[in-house]
Amino acid sequence: MARATVLAVVAGLSCLVTACSSSSAGSGGGGTDPLIGTWFSQVTPVSADNQTATLTFNADKSYTAVHTQVDPAASTTPGCTETNSDRGTFAEGGSSGALTVTFTPDPAASGQLVKSGCTNATDDGSSTGSPNLTGASTYSVSGNTLTLQGAGTTDATVFTRS
Repeated sequence: MARATVLAVVAGLSCLVTACSSSSAGSGGGGTDPLIGTWFSQVTPVSADNQTATLTFNADKSYTAVHTQVDPAASTTPGCTETNSDRGTFAEGGSSGALTVTFTPDPAASGQLVKSGCTNATDDGSSTGSPNLTGASTYSVSGNTLTLQGAGTTDATVFTRS
């Protein structure tokens, strides 16, 4: 699983859309932070390895990122559903021309990888690795579309508000 793809990622993030204070950098001064809520990305086709990323930004400046994929038959762990999750805090900055979000993962709650439903039952299990999202990313929000670039990824990832 490519870390770049993961972010873009990443997090079974479920939260209701809520308002932030008008001092949020990404709010444009309107009082409602456009990042707050849950965002979904279908990273690869279902017919390939069905990689998805869910990213949830909460009004308290915490985030959750979840990346899920199904390992193909030719992989070293065929049939496994891999779920990699992060939790942490985020800070916004920049201006309307170059908005940024910086992810600070909680080391105790990030990089958690669970493999389940594997063809070979001995492949089922969990481990801890590196966080999917870390550092700064530029972003833009247009309607129900969030585009992130950076924070450990090489390509931009496009999310839809869910």
